[in-house]
Amino acid sequence: MARRKRPNKGSVHPILRSAYGNRARNLKDTILSLLPPPPHSCRCDSTGCLCCRGADHLLCQGDSTTYRHLISYAQCALSSDAPAPPAVYSVPQRSQRQIVRNTMELMRRNRSSNSNLLCKSYDMDPRTSLSIELLSSSDWSLLLDRIGDLLMEYLLKHCSIFVPNGRSITGFIQVTGTPLTSLNMSKPSYHLSAPPRLFTPPQSGCTQILSQKCRRIGQVISEAKLKRKRDEVTKDVSSQPSVCQPHERKRLHSWQRRKQHKLNNQNKACSQYVKGKDCRACFCCFMSHSVQNQPADVLIKREYVFYNRWSSLSLFPKKHMLSLLKPNDSGAFSLIKKIFGNAKDYNFVQCTHCGHYAQSRSKCLYHSSLALFKSLIRDAQRCRHRMLLHKHCYVNFLSKDGQLGPKVAKRSLSTFRMHQNKNEIKFCIGNKDQTFKTSFENSKSNARPFSPQSFSKHQQVVSFIFATLRRIVPLPLLGNKKSWRVLRKNIYKFVQLRRHEKFYLKDCLEGLEVSNFEFFSNLEKSCSCYGGGKQIVLAQKLLSTWVHWLFMHVIVPIISSNFYATEKESKRYEVFYYMKPIWGSVVKGCIEKMKMQSFCPVDSDSLRNIFNDSRSFGFSRFRFLPKEDCLRPLANLNKPSILPSLNKWYQSVNASLNELHVILKTIKVQNPNLLGSTVFDYNDVYQKLHGFISKVKDGTVSMPEVFIVVADVSKAFDSIDQDKLLKIMEGIMQNDEYIVGNYRQVLSRKKIICPAYNASLGSISLHNEGSYASNTLVQFSSSSGLFVAQAAHKKRKKYDLHRLLTEHVKQNIVKIGHDLYLQKVGIAQGSVISSLLCSFYLGHLEETLLQPYLGKLEETTGNGQAQQSLLMRYLDDFIFVSTSKQQALGFLERLRRGFREYNCYMNCKKFGLNFEVEMGNFTNKRYVGEDGIPFLPWSGLLVNCVTLEIQADYTRYWDIDIRSTITVHRGNKPGGLLQSKLFSYMLPKSYVILYDSTINSPATVRLNAYQAFLLCAMKFHCYICEMHLSVPSPDQLLKIIKKTCRYMYNLILKRLRDAETCFGICALLRLKMKEIIWLGLFAFYCILKRKQSRHKNLLLLLRENIDKYNIWSRTSYHLQYAVDASHSSMFWKIKY
Repeated sequence: MARRKRPNKGSVHPILRSAYGNRARNLKDTILSLLPPPPHSCRCDSTGCLCCRGADHLLCQGDSTTYRHLISYAQCALSSDAPAPPAVYSVPQRSQRQIVRNTMELMRRNRSSNSNLLCKSYDMDPRTSLSIELLSSSDWSLLLDRIGDLLMEYLLKHCSIFVPNGRSITGFIQVTGTPLTSLNMSKPSYHLSAPPRLFTPPQSGCTQILSQKCRRIGQVISEAKLKRKRDEVTKDVSSQPSVCQPHERKRLHSWQRRKQHKLNNQNKACSQYVKGKDCRACFCCFMSHSVQNQPADVLIKREYVFYNRWSSLSLFPKKHMLSLLKPNDSGAFSLIKKIFGNAKDYNFVQCTHCGHYAQSRSKCLYHSSLALFKSLIRDAQRCRHRMLLHKHCYVNFLSKDGQLGPKVAKRSLSTFRMHQNKNEIKFCIGNKDQTFKTSFENSKSNARPFSPQSFSKHQQVVSFIFATLRRIVPLPLLGNKKSWRVLRKNIYKFVQLRRHEKFYLKDCLEGLEVSNFEFFSNLEKSCSCYGGGKQIVLAQKLLSTWVHWLFMHVIVPIISSNFYATEKESKRYEVFYYMKPIWGSVVKGCIEKMKMQSFCPVDSDSLRNIFNDSRSFGFSRFRFLPKEDCLRPLANLNKPSILPSLNKWYQSVNASLNELHVILKTIKVQNPNLLGSTVFDYNDVYQKLHGFISKVKDGTVSMPEVFIVVADVSKAFDSIDQDKLLKIMEGIMQNDEYIVGNYRQVLSRKKIICPAYNASLGSISLHNEGSYASNTLVQFSSSSGLFVAQAAHKKRKKYDLHRLLTEHVKQNIVKIGHDLYLQKVGIAQGSVISSLLCSFYLGHLEETLLQPYLGKLEETTGNGQAQQSLLMRYLDDFIFVSTSKQQALGFLERLRRGFREYNCYMNCKKFGLNFEVEMGNFTNKRYVGEDGIPFLPWSGLLVNCVTLEIQADYTRYWDIDIRSTITVHRGNKPGGLLQSKLFSYMLPKSYVILYDSTINSPATVRLNAYQAFLLCAMKFHCYICEMHLSVPSPDQLLKIIKKTCRYMYNLILKRLRDAETCFGICALLRLKMKEIIWLGLFAFYCILKRKQSRHKNLLLLLRENIDKYNIWSRTSYHLQYAVDASHSSMFWKIKY
């Protein structure tokens, strides 16, 4: 099969292609397109210039990598009204800075060119701006020498230039031309989606529906009039003797006349409906004009189910419609209009059976509906839901010694009662009453009634919901027993959904039939206005509207009022349901522990002092994530807050810290030594490890003996000394002023290339004198996308930034439940600057204590030989590699003692060593597989204890069911959705550090690819199991698997090339496309072979395709090593 051609260097960004069309090119192609044809005799006298040499003159041997990066990846779009380019090459007489500045000042004087970005954000005092600094670098000066000053001025005036942000190939900054955000791109140049719809979606209200119906009828009538006029013209022309026309039928066919008569009657009825406000009709007509057609893809909103701690004594919240309405005729009719809609112009007052005897009223649809919905309101308000809750949702409880007790039997829970007071929970099991104290003030008592394992199962939650529905919903609206089974099955599908999965109306209606519901099937008997298929359509509309309301406004509030729905840390996206009293008991114990450790309550006077006029942000909110035996607090700093006591609104904490965040990111990039050994991603790990291995091997093939120490900081965020941190940050922010610009990040939507704008901030470096730094750096809050300046830059003083940081650290107010608390120790997790603050804090610790200690160790253990060592820290995870055992032992002893000055100590359960030593109370965390090769886990990687080869750590999946890690999207194209999911599964496993042959051997490179496909195959099986009836055919599944293999190979190639471009490291990939395909097919075959009953046909196809490669795969040692089961023994402990 032919390989797919890789895009050329500097291929045009899709957004720029959408905005500018074919005028968008990279900078090199734009310059070459402006050149005239080569002359026969050039003025350069054969010395070589741009006109006669072209591309060879732009890029010469020996040019810097930054210049090549600029020429190849910078984007440029020539203006549509640009004049002809200069035809004469001129030797530059001025510097690049002077040309840019003079061009900008000239355009500022010309008002017609004042919209150019080069004129924006210009600072008159130092006569500079961001665009001037970016266009005045050494690379642009070299480009000026190559193209001349006339062509450079032409580019600045008439081109929109987008320069790469640093070494990134996905982030661009617009520096010249009309701002991209001001272009009209509402109609993109090309689409990837379906053609537009012919009709707009129906809006709420019956008048819109009727007006649409009238418009459609009017269109038909107008078309008939046009045809009648056309017939008259044809008749006039045919009456002339000189023209012979064939005979045409002047009268419509019978089926056309019947259709026209039907449309005229509907138009007449519709006009009477709109104009005649005093007309009377039956209740069925009222319902037909009121009900809206619910699309099948209407989303059932599940977000109201999660993280809701509020509980009520009644079944529904106080503001719910079933709690507010009264069980009388008026309340029932209001509920009918709420559910099925209301025809505003339809004057339905009462039924014609109001004066008749009771038998005729009982058969009337209007009176029977009133009776049913009055019963619904009355039973919803009187429902004894707590008794049903305790009957159907039994839990695990803890004995007084803290051990998990047996499950409470369902039969004994018939007498289960629970009362949550301030200090205790009472319930009775059988004939014995047991009381558990929930107050944690008494330290001698270890009694805990419930734990994070005391959740209700999905089947129990469904049983409670359906039992409640049977109590409150009348039988004609709930259907017969067949519809009960189907409805309960659909409710179970809704309850067992994972966190980010979606549920649509078509999923609610699956299997439900109108004939199984007495209320909707009686429409045909009760009304004679609509006959034939219209009654069936109306009944189906009513059923879909009723089921949609049942799920949205009954089932969802029942769950949110009685259960606390959340995920668990060890189960990823799987949802767990806790009864509200039990969850309150578990959370209360966690809050008491937090009070004793790092939080204290805040009184009203202290609250007024903290929330003064100068404070710009409010408080954060805590929610708790269940773990195996405790709760993990998570802070939400992204929501604005309102303080009722002060009656004042505050913006979110993270919104106030955005400017400080980008300034700290700029300091991080400019002064990496302030961070010590910090690495922020696997690319940073790759750069440091690549350099260390090159030094240690020193041109040889074998790796000398190395000694590794892995350690983890205990409670890194919660143990930070606040005063120490503020003192450190005051020394880090050295400039008196910082410039912050407001940018817009232009993104592209899926399917349609249409920009969407998100606010983004950029920070620009300054000298202490107030001028721009020589190497101008712009650091954005996002790393990729197109950034366009929006307004003049703002200056932020160091004093204001430090005051904001002090308020955030020392006066961090957290709302837990209904109370506000002040954080005394540590910093807030979840803040946009928390990871940077922790990195600066630990970096200062390394600089003052750890690095001097390691320097002394190197002097005492050197013995005249050069010792190589490497220290890396991924946030709070240390790894130290040295060729000296004494140095590794000294590092271990220093970490054991901890750092009292910084309140920093190591977790004794998370040490890892590749050599033997007496550990004492400390544990050695080392993984050894069935092949006997030892590894040390560190930050999601497995480090080989002997060769320093890197593999991905899959041991963290041992306690997790793979089903809880996936999200299934049910759509119209299941094959495409499955393929996109498989692509996303391969993204995290394609880092350069796993496939570079300078770090890993060829066998390990293939093993890493094989293990990535093993995990992908497990997720593939779980995804197929959740697709039910919409599973693609085996042939289509095989094509998807092969596409995933090719995508993996192309992705690895792309990332290796990006590593060479961005880091200057020549990465080696000794892996072929056919090897990747064979490894992928073999991995899928090994995983799916364990589930033969489901994938029988697909396994046959996989076996046939694997046999095609067996001729050379059997003789390849590296491939046989990769597929050896002993090297991937960790996977057979994963549940899927």
